[in-house]
Amino acid sequence: MAGTPSSGTSAYATPQDMVTRYDFRTIGELLIDDEDTTISDPSLITTVGGTYYNALVTLLEDASGLIESACTAAGNYVINTSSSPVRNDLAALTGNSQNMLKRMVCALTIEYLWRRRPRRDIGKYTVEIEEARENLEKIRNGAWIFGILEHQAAGQMNDLVELASDVYNRQGPVEEMSRYFGQRNNVAAGGGFGNKVTS
Repeated sequence: MAGTPSSGTSAYATPQDMVTRYDFRTIGELLIDDEDTTISDPSLITTVGGTYYNALVTLLEDASGLIESACTAAGNYVINTSSSPVRNDLAALTGNSQNMLKRMVCALTIEYLWRRRPRRDIGKYTVEIEEARENLEKIRNGAWIFGILEHQAAGQMNDLVELASDVYNRQGPVEEMSRYFGQRNNVAAGGGFGNKVTS
């Protein structure tokens, strides 16, 4: 029996997020199949219906799927599109955590763009791509977490120290234990501890 698919329906970053973080000309060079053509208008990338918009969206979705896989591998985050209401921990992120997620998606997308056009030189982004892969692994193993309160609280130790008054007030059953250690060999049976065996 096939499992129930559960995944986000769109990328966690947009083409506009992409050009905010990276030079649109570099993105354009990696999207264009013609070696002699360059992009001078970023709207060709960022606007719905733009010549290269759909191609970039697809690569952003590829990267988003990779992040989803890392986040849900150990059950740290929930993406359940079959529930009512739908729950998607990643899509619900806000503020700095949302921007961190977008940054990871965009960095991984740069790698996918280069794989599409491996003849292009993206040496200046090599370090950032490696960093994105390392960060992805930190998310996978739980070393890093996104800003979801329940996950932050799960990493805090909460040691309970039980006081004598707690034990007393609990009014649990009391059992008088029998002698744990046996009698010494030099004590006469039934004679108590002061009576030694004599010959």
